[in-house]
Amino acid sequence: MIWRSSYQSKAVQLVDLLTALSCFPLTYYFAIFLHVLFPSIFPSNLEIRNSDFFIIFIISVLIVFLFEKQKAYSYQRFTSISKEYIIVVKVVYLAFLVMIALMFLSGQKEMPRTILSVYFSVNLILFLIEKTLFFYEQTEKALTDAIKLFDRFNYDKQILINNAMRFDKPIFKQKILKVIESVL
Repeated sequence: MIWRSSYQSKAVQLVDLLTALSCFPLTYYFAIFLHVLFPSIFPSNLEIRNSDFFIIFIISVLIVFLFEKQKAYSYQRFTSISKEYIIVVKVVYLAFLVMIALMFLSGQKEMPRTILSVYFSVNLILFLIEKTLFFYEQTEKALTDAIKLFDRFNYDKQILINNAMRFDKPIFKQKILKVIESVL
């Protein structure tokens, strides 16, 4: 998706914040559902303290901050869906580690690992779904818009030609033959 204004970027940041905030109640209800299915694996008493709400908010803001640090709100982010997914995995993993540290520092040392695993999974799945749904479709219009974006910049044509010539067919053949001969 090519952002044309800071307004669109702020809207996506808000969607990311809301997605991050929604992960916690979804994790809570999903953990209760899993307890019904697997009572021996998932604990029944999920205690939520006031400090947990502060941690939830901090983690949600941190996720938006980490996406920003990954340059996730610029047009450069949207080159492929696989790169999008890599960014999501990095951000969710880092936020998860920070959440564990914050919970430990706030005195909640006995948080069950199963609940943390559910949280990580819900968070990752929600963000992957969100990014998939909002990923800019690869259409003719999108390509035209991207080309028009680059038309605004001034490029030195000779530098571009020299760079492209490095991949010319005769030069490629010459280089590949040298590699083959060095192996044989």
